[in-house]
Amino acid sequence: MTDLNITSPSVDVSAYGNKISISFIDQQNTISLPESIEPAPPNPLLGPQGEHGQKGDKGDKGDKGDKGERGERGLKGDKGEHGIKGDKGDKGERGAKGSQGASGKDGSQGPAGSSGMAGPKGDQGEAGSTGAPGEPGMVWKGEWNPFIDVVFSRNDVVFWLGSSWICVVDSTSAEPGDSSGDWELVAQKGDDGTGGGSGTDLATARKMISLRY
Repeated sequence: MTDLNITSPSVDVSAYGNKISISFIDQQNTISLPESIEPAPPNPLLGPQGEHGQKGDKGDKGDKGDKGERGERGLKGDKGEHGIKGDKGDKGERGAKGSQGASGKDGSQGPAGSSGMAGPKGDQGEAGSTGAPGEPGMVWKGEWNPFIDVVFSRNDVVFWLGSSWICVVDSTSAEPGDSSGDWELVAQKGDDGTGGGSGTDLATARKMISLRY
């Protein structure tokens, strides 16, 4: 017969036929012994084995065991599905006014605008200062007479042989003409006109007028 020393705080013994299965339960783990213990040889002094008794009542629930050690970290799970889009958030408060930006470059000159309406007439301005005296004008002296000794001054104008001449020196009595440097031509004599046709006598003209009116 084999001796069995049990020191575990809890033992579970089950019998199956002529074999006995024993399981030991400690505070950390449950140990199942796969081995079976054969019964001792029959004792001639003992009678035959009695019938199997009825299963006993279930024992009371044992005390809760101590907390086990922390297990190893599990593998990273698969990425979850994309959630539904949330509702639009409330409008945020107005931010503070930013600093003024740098001035931009000058733009190109635009096209000229249309002319505006004429403004009201302004007041008359003050009289201007007297201008400088002008050059002396022409002084008409009439027809030049070769029989009278007359001295002419600058800007004196005379009529001679159908043309007019102006004195260009301070003093002269020379005859007006191109040959003298004392005179310049103002207006040259024109050519003689051609002769007209035969006229109508007075009696014929009166007759024509009376017939017309």
